[in-house]
Amino acid sequence: TIGADFVACNCHKWLCGAKGSAFLYVAEPHRQHMRPLVASHGYLSGFSSAFAWTGLQDVGAYLSLDAALAFWRRMGPPAVRVRLHGLLDEATSLLTSSWRTSLPVPIDLLATMALVELPRIDTGTLRRDGA
Repeated sequence: TIGADFVACNCHKWLCGAKGSAFLYVAEPHRQHMRPLVASHGYLSGFSSAFAWTGLQDVGAYLSLDAALAFWRRMGPPAVRVRLHGLLDEATSLLTSSWRTSLPVPIDLLATMALVELPRIDTGTLRRDGA
């Protein structure tokens, strides 16, 4: 047990998995109240089976999770975080220097995502017809 009643995770965002991969953890006492939105052949075969095949869907994203988790195990979370922060630093430096803008907080306070100030535009030069 992980000590939570429910956990939902977007795996492509937080585990470097394929787009569309995610998981939902439901603690045992709550599983009897959970039902999939679509009933399929596993509906009456237990919690996991009820959610396994809920119609036509591409399961490729889920099948990629083993590789994503193996990557995290092989590299180790600290090394992955350092690499992701380095990529963030490069990306924000490129954007802020190209746009002549800044970050609202120092890069050292950020982990893997950042807000970057957008460049100001002269709205007087915009045309309503889109041309």
